[in-house]
Amino acid sequence: MKKQVLTLTLGINFLIPSCIFSQFAYITNAFDSTFSVINTLTNKVVTTKPTTPLKNGPDGVVASPDGTKVYITYYGAINSRAISVINTSTNTIEKTIDLGPGYGGDGIDISPDGSKLYFSTYGLTALEDTVFVVNTSKYNVIAKIPVNSGAEGIVVSPDGSKVFVSSSDSIKVINTATNTVASTIKVPAISLEGLAISPDGNKVYATDLASNFIMVIDALKNSFITKIPNGAAKSAAGLVVSNDGSKMYVANIGDSTVSVINTATNTLSSTINVGKSPYGIAITPDGSKVYVAGTPVYVISTSTDMVIDTIRVGKFPVAFGKFISPYKALPVSLVNFSASQQDKDVAVHFNTSTELHISHFNLQHSTDGISFTTIGTVKAKGSGNYSFTDTKPTTGTNYYRLQSVDKDGTSSYSKTVSCQMIIDNYQLKVYPNPAKDKITVNGKHIASIQVLDNFGRVVNTLSLKDATNPKITIAHLPTGYYHLRVQKADGNISVVGFVKE
Repeated sequence: MKKQVLTLTLGINFLIPSCIFSQFAYITNAFDSTFSVINTLTNKVVTTKPTTPLKNGPDGVVASPDGTKVYITYYGAINSRAISVINTSTNTIEKTIDLGPGYGGDGIDISPDGSKLYFSTYGLTALEDTVFVVNTSKYNVIAKIPVNSGAEGIVVSPDGSKVFVSSSDSIKVINTATNTVASTIKVPAISLEGLAISPDGNKVYATDLASNFIMVIDALKNSFITKIPNGAAKSAAGLVVSNDGSKMYVANIGDSTVSVINTATNTLSSTINVGKSPYGIAITPDGSKVYVAGTPVYVISTSTDMVIDTIRVGKFPVAFGKFISPYKALPVSLVNFSASQQDKDVAVHFNTSTELHISHFNLQHSTDGISFTTIGTVKAKGSGNYSFTDTKPTTGTNYYRLQSVDKDGTSSYSKTVSCQMIIDNYQLKVYPNPAKDKITVNGKHIASIQVLDNFGRVVNTLSLKDATNPKITIAHLPTGYYHLRVQKADGNISVVGFVKE
């Protein structure tokens, strides 16, 4: 048997911005006290883990601006005033901040610089409803701001100067410099719930659980502007504004829909049917997809305003808040990142054109395209050519990515390249790779082909007789990593990987 290596090279002759630090959705599952982590590139559940045992009903979520932490809150039970801190590198709860007696809450947001958390909670009485301000470096309480009458949703202005908190029929405006309520905005509502703010910080939008209207607030003047008819939708909960500010997506828990609002005309433009009890809703950092926390989690394309995927997580997904961990951009441009055979090893080469404030690069290896381990490190030199050698590649598909580490300790990841180490008596190739619509298996005497997803599940089977270079349609497959199990007419089986764009 001769060992063959198939090479996939990405990024030849164009710049790949090394810009992705984290790209995961964190979904709180209220009924089984867990949180699920979804890879937003593949729409696969990476893990589901329990929350703090003594705190039931995980609810609110917010990710830190640098993507290193995710904070979750608990709702409904007495003595559930707490915030759990998730380390996104390990997806484990590293600390739970106990805020003392009282009921929990679902509204949580973070200052633009990531230094302060704002958490809206219920008290034992309405007079004890409080917004907690927590320092994220020491996890100590900086201030307790009385807001009275049912604190619910909460949102921080883009410049960090104000915090808006929804209550039953009004919105409290907190001055972050003094940590006091500076204004109370009365609105024609009964039970305000979710809050969202426009990217320019000029308008705040609020849902009303008791009506089919969306409230519009002038965030600069702290005054009510108008209310937007939300069609026949019932019990609107979470909402999010698109990155360009032109649209707003509203999760309607009462009738299992998402409303799309035109913010220029303040009119309902379309209604999207989704799963049971949609509550939280968030948008990806690039603005291309909206995720709706319902049963199941629904994924909506913002270009078509249509559902493109569904993802099953835990029991009663809630995820009230900014539950998608943001991207992190670093000033490095990567050119010619590739992996190829070099005798029994895999040689990885890359070239950079710019490296501003970069400390070093880590080469990371994976056998499944999800869990990566660092296998080599090289110090950054400003720009130029770099090489690594993997002396212990595995048989089958080897995935590689590059971690660029900034001098301040933050990091980002390149796109992934792969190299297949195949044991066979002929060279089996798949092209194009990556591919969008169809792939061709370059080989002879092929009797059958199975397409397996990244979890080893068979998603398609082709029965052949003695085929040469068969073609496979993959347009219907979600984006991600796949493997082909190819059986020849003589019974020998080979496995080769490919990437669906």
